[in-house]
Order: sequence, then structure tokens, then C-alpha cells
Amino acid sequence: MKTILLFFTGENDPNGHDRLRELILTTLKNTDETTFVLIISEGNRDLLTDFPVEYSSRILTYSGVFKNFNEAVISAKKAGLLDCKLLLLHTPGDDVEINQDAIDTFHSYHELTGAGFLLSDHYEYREDDSGAEPVYQKLKPGHDPSNIIIPGRANSPVLFCHGSVIAVGSEYINERVFDSEVNYGYDYAIRMGILASGGSLYTIPKPLYSFRRGKPYYPGKG
Repeated sequence: MKTILLFFTGENDPNGHDRLRELILTTLKNTDETTFVLIISEGNRDLLTDFPVEYSSRILTYSGVFKNFNEAVISAKKAGLLDCKLLLLHTPGDDVEINQDAIDTFHSYHELTGAGFLLSDHYEYREDDSGAEPVYQKLKPGHDPSNIIIPGRANSPVLFCHGSVIAVGSEYINERVFDSEVNYGYDYAIRMGILASGGSLYTIPKPLYSFRRGKPYYPGKG
């Protein structure tokens, strides 16, 4: 089943285009022909080009000026670039290590549970040291009413921890869920939009990927 991983960048991406290109190449090498990458560049041109020809059929590019993250996603949808079963949203700036087995597992749980918003346990590198060991991050089950609220922040449910990858079912890629009026906390808004549309949330109880936090870059934020 077709999967699309979404990556954003801009002229002033604090992580640099070379780093993102390397991440995308690694992702393509570790996945098969059912997994595609959509690179959205903020501005009037595609900022990442010249990928090896062997991956050209699996790379989609799009550019434009967007008010925020959600507007960029809906704009790509209207352009016909989000024809997939699952859309994987990668937190801009983070270095994610993911492979086809992990993506297939997201699909399996999507089929099994019917959830429109899927997360998973994962490993997180807490230090910049290349030799640092990743730390296992176990999330609360999706059915928990306080799902994955950061400890000590129960009175502020906008703040919740989910790692660097969110999987969204294609039926929820719409303007109600990806509300362009939401300028902050897009991840929380997508979660709530899916729940409000009758969808459900599911946390896969196994680590599917690793990531290292980078400097975030979002459309509309310069």
C-alpha cells in the first residue's frame, strides 16, 4: 500500500539542505517502491533537486508560499500529490531512521484498528554525540483519555509528546482536520480534528523508528 513521507524545507532552513537531502536519501534506500517522499519547499522553486535517477519515480516535489504547516499540506493535496493510503508526517528538522518494516507495521495497525491517527513507541537520541545510545520512549495506549500528555502538564493538553512521526489515514487529509487557521500546535489540532470527525487514535506498542531532534522549520515561520 502506498505511503508518502512529507518533508519541508525553506531557503532559511536552520539544518541546511545537505542534511535534509542525506536524510531523504537514507529513507529512500531503506524503503521500497511503495514508499514515496514528498518534498515541499517554501518559496517559488524546488530547493532540493539532483537526486539519483534510480529514485526519481519515488520523489515528489512541490513549492509555494504558505501561511502555515496545515495550509501547505492541503495545498499539496489539491495539487494531487497526496494520493496514498497513509501520510507520514515527519517533524521538520528531526533526523529520522525508519525502514520499510516499520512503515508496513504502521499499515498493518491502520488496517487492524481503523485508526486515523497513529503513533508508535520509538527510540530518541538525547545527545548530539554521534556515539550516544538512543533512549527507548514508550507512549501511553491510544485509548487512554489522557493520551501521551507530558507528565506535569495535565492542565495544558495542547502539549503532548509523540515522537517525530505521525501517520494519518488518507480519508482524514482534508481542510477540517488540516485547518489552515491553526498556526501553532498543528499536531494536536490534527489529532483533535480526526477525533472530531469520528476517527480514532492508536499508539503502536513497539518501537518503529529512531530520531534525533534538530532545529525545527515550518512553513510561514521564515
